[in-house]
Amino acid sequence: MNPFYGSPEVQSQISGSFNERLKAYCEDKGYKFIDIYDKFSDEYGFMLNEYRGYNVHLNKKVVGLVRTEMMKKKIRVNLQGELGQ
Repeated sequence: MNPFYGSPEVQSQISGSFNERLKAYCEDKGYKFIDIYDKFSDEYGFMLNEYRGYNVHLNKKVVGLVRTEMMKKKIRVNLQGELGQ
């Protein structure tokens, strides 16, 4: 189901489920995962308006959240786009 067509509650459930599945996939494959879901959503899993872009997508403000989490975890990206630590 496309989350754009679901109710806000369904959209929230899909986003939360997708985040958890993506996190598990990354962990299984040994990829670094920067979990910012709780930073851009409220206690019910709804996207905060300040981070809402077009409908279900995040806007550019989320970049700051990602950078902050990368700095906390000491994750760098080199010019070739590979993650380093």
